[in-house]
Amino acid sequence: MGPVIHLIGLLTDQNSSFARGAALAPPAIRAALWSDRGNLSAQSGLEIGTDVMLKDLGDLPLSDDDCAADDALILRAVTESMEADAIPLLLGGDHAVTHPILDGPLYISVDLHGIDPSEAPGVAHPEPGGLTVREVLSIIAKQRARIVGADIVELNPARDVNDITAIVAAKLVREIAAQMHQNYDHI
Repeated sequence: MGPVIHLIGLLTDQNSSFARGAALAPPAIRAALWSDRGNLSAQSGLEIGTDVMLKDLGDLPLSDDDCAADDALILRAVTESMEADAIPLLLGGDHAVTHPILDGPLYISVDLHGIDPSEAPGVAHPEPGGLTVREVLSIIAKQRARIVGADIVELNPARDVNDITAIVAAKLVREIAAQMHQNYDHI
């Protein structure tokens, strides 16, 4: 049996350097993840809810104005998740949410700024020439070590076009969760 994966939302963009709005990302990603217009299958054939146990813990009550206090809440939620033998998969928020939790053999952080804006337009800092979604999925699929946690950050729903970036983020949730499941017994 594989791990339980805890989906945890981080409604914060206090460290955004340009356009705020990433704090609105967790609900947008969840809406795309659970939408009837998509599916819950990963490329590997594993399906969320059938093969991969994903438990949505909701959003942390972050203040979005006190970095130290918010970092402590994030760290506590991640620690509690790991102590429950689950794997945290965090939905940001801005990229600074990764800072308090970087530890362990393999932690995956996907900053949506790094994906080409033709495939992920809903970010504050579009990066023409960025990675394609297919390239990111290929990198995730090549991971063989046990994954101790992950985050997907920097979706700005106010800048998204037809929810394209939210759909990309939901796809990344499925693929990372499936890879966590597949790699669970690896040390």
